[in-house]
Amino acid sequence: MGRKEAHLEGRQAEPIVVLGVDPGTRRAGIAALSEGGKLRFRRAVSLNGTDPNRRLLGLYEVVAAALDRSGAAILAIENPSHPRNARTAHLLGRAVGVCVLAAVERDLIVLEYRPAQVRRVVEIVRRRWPSSARWSEDELVAAAAALLGLMEPIEHAGGLQHLPETAGKKARP
Repeated sequence: MGRKEAHLEGRQAEPIVVLGVDPGTRRAGIAALSEGGKLRFRRAVSLNGTDPNRRLLGLYEVVAAALDRSGAAILAIENPSHPRNARTAHLLGRAVGVCVLAAVERDLIVLEYRPAQVRRVVEIVRRRWPSSARWSEDELVAAAAALLGLMEPIEHAGGLQHLPETAGKKARP
């Protein structure tokens, strides 16, 4: 039994929750979705201060609290692995790292998506939740990452399963 299987085995009766995160060093977005595409909560986060390490600590604490609040089994995160600027790549890599750390500490499944994959799903988010017109870009991206996570095939003790469709049709990137 693998790590993914072990974590999902005891959760079969509960709806699976995915926490989507758009990480950043100044701003971040968080959105929790459950099976069937129910939006549990969303949040735009401002990370204030001049010390980048303190901002990373703040991001870690926000993501950890959101994971605990949502009861998520899966963290779905946008991972911009090749920004044009090396300094930006370094800073974003650290932001992704603290988010992944919060999930791994809780023995959760971590799914990482390229920005192009997430951008393709943002339109589905806009159609599914009309109120998203008032959401921040960070919240939209986080919700799109969570929606991608809900569409991902997940291993469990009974074999491979697809989580239920949340937007009517699969928007596979």
